[in-house]
Amino acid sequence: MFRPHLVLAAVLLIPLPAAADDLIALKQKVLANGVTVLVWERPSAGRVGTRMFYRVDVAAERPGTIGLTHMLEHFLFKGSDLAGTTDWEAEKAIAERIERLERQITDEKNRNRDCFRQRDVFADVERDCQTPALKTLQAEIDTAVAAQDRLSDPTWYDWAVQGAGGTNSTASTGADWMKFDIDLPAKKLELFMWTERARVERPVFRQFEAEREVVVNQIRGGDNRPDSKFERGLQSMTYEASPYGWSHWFSDITRATREDHWEIFHKYFIPQNAIIVVVGDVKAADVFGMAEAYWGSWQPGRPSPRLRTVEPPPVGEKRLTVTAAAGPRLAVNVPMPAAGHPDGPAFQVLGEILGGEDGLLAKELVTRRQLATAARASGSPSKYPSHFSIRVDARRNEDLGAIEAGIDLVLQQVLGGTLGKSEMDAAAGRLTLGLARGLEEIGDAAVTIGAMESIHYAGYLNALPGLWKNVKAADLARIARTYFGADMRTVGVLRREGPARAETTSPPSPASQSSGQPAPAAVTPAAAAAPTAAAITVANERPALNEDRAAAAATLRDMAAPTTEQLPDPMAIAENPWNAPPWLALRRPSRFLRPAPTLRHTELTFADSGFTPPPASKHLQRLSNGLRTFIVTEPLLPMVQITALVDAPALADPPGKEGLASLLASILR
Repeated sequence: MFRPHLVLAAVLLIPLPAAADDLIALKQKVLANGVTVLVWERPSAGRVGTRMFYRVDVAAERPGTIGLTHMLEHFLFKGSDLAGTTDWEAEKAIAERIERLERQITDEKNRNRDCFRQRDVFADVERDCQTPALKTLQAEIDTAVAAQDRLSDPTWYDWAVQGAGGTNSTASTGADWMKFDIDLPAKKLELFMWTERARVERPVFRQFEAEREVVVNQIRGGDNRPDSKFERGLQSMTYEASPYGWSHWFSDITRATREDHWEIFHKYFIPQNAIIVVVGDVKAADVFGMAEAYWGSWQPGRPSPRLRTVEPPPVGEKRLTVTAAAGPRLAVNVPMPAAGHPDGPAFQVLGEILGGEDGLLAKELVTRRQLATAARASGSPSKYPSHFSIRVDARRNEDLGAIEAGIDLVLQQVLGGTLGKSEMDAAAGRLTLGLARGLEEIGDAAVTIGAMESIHYAGYLNALPGLWKNVKAADLARIARTYFGADMRTVGVLRREGPARAETTSPPSPASQSSGQPAPAAVTPAAAAAPTAAAITVANERPALNEDRAAAAATLRDMAAPTTEQLPDPMAIAENPWNAPPWLALRRPSRFLRPAPTLRHTELTFADSGFTPPPASKHLQRLSNGLRTFIVTEPLLPMVQITALVDAPALADPPGKEGLASLLASILR
């Protein structure tokens, strides 16, 4: 039976005084070469959250290299001439030979392009093709890679960071940036500066094929989810021109070369695109000085190409209907402006009002009409115009039409401008609380700051609470009229194959991180019904996508045997300026004019990082009824966090009533 014991732990985060209304007191310095350094000085038990961002966005990729920015992130963990190698003098010649051989392989394949040309509609990679020259070159590069692997030290980074007390060591690549993460003892900040400089000063792409398989398996893992191809197709359909509609394609990833990655690296990894973020127990002046010592001599590069492509306005409603072992689900995407646009805050407020367990969509479709099990709406800021998304998980296939009509009824409420002030204030408050939670932990705070600096500017975070608070019901009505008409929508209908029972859990859709709003235009019940346009279903007759590339191999009978071309031996292109064409590639020295203050990370020395946890008795208060409470006041962020610990573990469930504690927790939640 449950024991009547309760412990309350409260962390009171009191609003800042009027003179310091900003959520974060950022200090910024831009070095002469363009490196941006952002510091938030705050107590953090002697630790710092450090993040290195690069403005490497969707503009970095092109047809043929889609998904390679993500792959490049992986290769930038493989070390340089100073790290990741046991003998660089012996490895250097091998690394250069690998690049020369790969260039020759690329040229040989391009000479025989017709042999590789895919004719099959149901294949997801180009055809495999072998020529005598390719077989010889591949054998040579395999031998060279094996020799390089014997000289590599793939664990150097983990030992360096974890040995220094580093945590949360990872990296990620979004549509608008790439980042590298480490949380460290504050006294070991220099290790972050050293590892991040080594990452881009003279990188070496080791374990290329092995790391490629890691990325392929990551993509395949998501692709194996029954609803993933539906969401991917809907994302692509949402955009006519913008690279936001591009997905990771196996055809590009499996055929990518080192040269493809150098192209992205030299275009975008320049000091003008670098953002250093440090949050925690530091002094900004110390961080700025260390940043200058490590990064000040990095020579600026030619400015990276801007994204010139602009997504045209929709010309009419687009629909995608898919039957799979997932759903049923109704999805709606509509265009949404980029970060910094005056309408952006209103989209975020609308997402709060429509989505969630207590949102308008859930009240109408889950609670009142019981047609759905969950409803979500989201419009996250992005660097370029994106989309606002609505996702509703239906109970049955037959309910999808009624759900689409129900979405329009909810949008009509928004269009009428009748939402109450309390409802608007509550939505703005939840957004502010969510932002504060994202700033609570030092690592999360560094990510939030760096991401906003990458797409707009970090100081915008301080403006957002006020912008959300100033959104009125009339603003949402105008947003609905402007962006949510039927001709602006991309609608996805995911019908569940077989018995159309709703999934008990609905995985978050990738599109929910973008934008997509409901359309306020009046929709008749007939128009809202699930589409029944003629569709040819030949799923059982379609061959499975080719997982084995060799299975689609072409033979030499498809082409004439290539003639050996007497060309100069191509130079390795490591560190090649991005504006030089490949046939003029020359190896050149690093773009850092001075060596790092400490040459090798093994030579770094640090002061002891002592930490004494505060005594619990300092915060203990006993109430008159015996309840123990621990109260900690922290005036850093405008929020109050309360945790209640109840002595009612699952092991205490009465016999025959297993799961009672979990059920109670769900009810109380």
